[in-house]
Formats: sequence, structure tokens, C-alpha cells
Amino acid sequence: MRDPYCIEEDVRKRVSEDYLRTINNAEEQIKKVTADEEQGIQRYSSDNISIIRAYYLCWFQYGTVVFSAMYSLGEKIEDLCPYFDISVKGLENSYQSMFYNTGFCINYNYDALLDLISIGILLEIDDNTMKVIADGARFYHANDALVDFLLSAYDIGWEHCTGKFYLPRPYQYTKDIIRTAQEDKEEASRLLEEYVKKKWLSGNGYKNAHKEKGYIGVWSYDAAALAKILGLDDSCFKGKKNYPYDLAHYKHDRVFSANAYLEWLTKIREKEQGAEYRNYRMAGEEGILGFLLVNMLVTDGYILQMDYKDGPEEYLIDFVNERLETDYGKDMIEEPESDDESENIDAEIELYDTKYVKSLGRKLKRKGFRFVWFLIDSDQYYVCIMPKTAVLGKKWHEIRLKVD
Repeated sequence: MRDPYCIEEDVRKRVSEDYLRTINNAEEQIKKVTADEEQGIQRYSSDNISIIRAYYLCWFQYGTVVFSAMYSLGEKIEDLCPYFDISVKGLENSYQSMFYNTGFCINYNYDALLDLISIGILLEIDDNTMKVIADGARFYHANDALVDFLLSAYDIGWEHCTGKFYLPRPYQYTKDIIRTAQEDKEEASRLLEEYVKKKWLSGNGYKNAHKEKGYIGVWSYDAAALAKILGLDDSCFKGKKNYPYDLAHYKHDRVFSANAYLEWLTKIREKEQGAEYRNYRMAGEEGILGFLLVNMLVTDGYILQMDYKDGPEEYLIDFVNERLETDYGKDMIEEPESDDESENIDAEIELYDTKYVKSLGRKLKRKGFRFVWFLIDSDQYYVCIMPKTAVLGKKWHEIRLKVD
């Protein structure tokens, strides 16, 4: 048993009666609906092509779920490979040419794709199989920085398509691990441990997952894939749950070239510099010194930069707890309930005036801290936390402040 919280009887029952039954049913339905399509028969309100594709996506998603469940129970890794193959086959079939005009090209499960890529790296699958997965990422427009990094480590001719982190919470923290590993492997290993034990669990809502009925285990395959590619020491995870240590050390035959992901780092820097330059131009002639200082502190992690379109729920609680724990040695605070999504749509409501932020601010004040917002005339928001005893004016190096 790799995850001690799993109840073997319950997991095996769920795998056989739920996941495998669903996969088998999907296979039968694909055959039937494909035959209907060939004969020009339409039995359902949805068109046949969309139904077939939905069943293939079922394979794609459930294959990795069964893989994880059986891994949690301690099954041999070689016995899990057929479930990985089911997932790959489902993904491959979901982007056949017949689906190009269905209108669902971006309807897919990001976590399942990330797990599939990561497991493939840990299994050291062949280049052709990884190309199949990469083609799926391309078809579904997965312009995501983490997916891009993982695929760039394989020598398959992957063309960089790095955008933002598609699901920024918690995956944006992997950027620090990758960057740090270029100069300080030991510190990168520490960041990896922090990522898995704190940010990954809470960011995905897995912190108390083991208490839920039907728990089958959760594994940070992406963290293990990063450790394998970057050559990080992950010995601290041996025998621990959530990090697939056995899978990470299953094979050691493949060598990952640094040249592959050095280009990724270059692309990331170019995008960040481009964004900083655009903001710099927007700042105009006034407040440039303050703007540059703010950006330096953003780079060092002391100030959080957010896009107004993302919403504070995606980043703010992790930033607050990181600063409380790292800078001040304080315990973390619990996340308040999220806003009604419609609230942030109103252009008249500033990001720092939402119910979510105000609720978080009240929790922060009970700890003896407060929010400080840097008001820059752009589509970005900048915030830090400071002790309530700190005396602040209305401006800081030409940048207007809002102190809660």
C-alpha cells in the first residue's frame, strides 16, 4: 500500500464497478455509434461525432485515474502500464480529423493531460508515444508554461508555445523550481518539497482529500517529473504519500538534455520582459522609479502581481500564507469563501474591494497585518502585506498606495 489512507476493498470496488466499467461501456458505445454514423443513423439529440469523441475523452481521463488508484494500492508499476496506454489511446482518438469541426477543440481536462505527460516522463516512454501526447496538447491549444516545459525536455521536436500557466494555482510555483535548479539544486529541491507538501495539496483542494469517501489517493506526478528532468534530490519523499517516489525511480535510462529547456527559460524571460516593458510604457514619465522598484519586489516575491481578469481567489491566499510563514514566522490563515463570480465582472468594483479580499483582510488583521495596494495605472494589481504597526503615507516612491 503506497497510500496508507486508502481502504483497499473500497478502492478495488470503485475501480471495477465505476472506472473500468465506464471504460468498457465507452468502448462498446464507440463501436455502436461509429456503426450508426457509417449507416447514417442518428439515435441521440447530440450528433454521433460529438458522442464518439466524448467517449474517447472518457478513456483519456479514466485511464490515468485507474493508474493512480492501483498505484496507491501498491501494484507493480509494470502492471499499471496498460491503464496508461488506455489514456494515451483515448487522447489520440479524441483528436482525429473527424473532430476538427465539432466546435469542441478546447474542451478537455488539463489535470488529466498534465498527469499523462508527467507519467510518460516517469515511465520514460518512447518518443513516438510522447509525440502522440504532444499532438493532443497542440490540438487542445494547451498553451501552458508547465506543459510546455515538460514536453520540451523530450527530444521530439516540440515547438514552444509557452503562455501563462493555464491553471495558475498552484502550478505557477513550478517556475521558481525550474529557474532555481539552473544554479542551486539544493535550494530547488527544498522548493520542490515545499511545493508538494503545501502549495500543490492546498492549491488543488487535496489537503483533506484522504478524509473524503471513496478516496483513491492523489499523486503529484508533475513534481516527480520535474525532479527527474532537473536531477533534483527527492529522497525526502521516500515512503511518503502524494509524491510518486517509486515511479520517479522506476527507470534511469533516459538522459534529459539541458538544451531542451534552456530555450524554455529564454521564452519565459522574453515574455516577462515584454510584459514589463509594456507596463513601463503605460506608466509614462511619472512614477517610473516607483514602478521599477515595485517590479523588482514582484520578481523577488515580496509583492504579488495579479491580472484583473484572474480574480484574487487564484493567487492571494497562497501569497499571504507564504509571506506570513517565510517573512514573519506566523501560522497560515484559512481561505475565506469565494466571491460570487458575478461580483468581479462589475468594472466599478476594484479588485481590492471584493468581498473575498475584504474577508481575507479581516483574517489578516487578526494576525496583526494588513494589505497594502500599489495603485499603478495599468490592468495589473500589486499588493503586499505589512504589520499594522508600520507607518505608511499615501505615496511610496511616486506610486499611490491604498492601505487597508
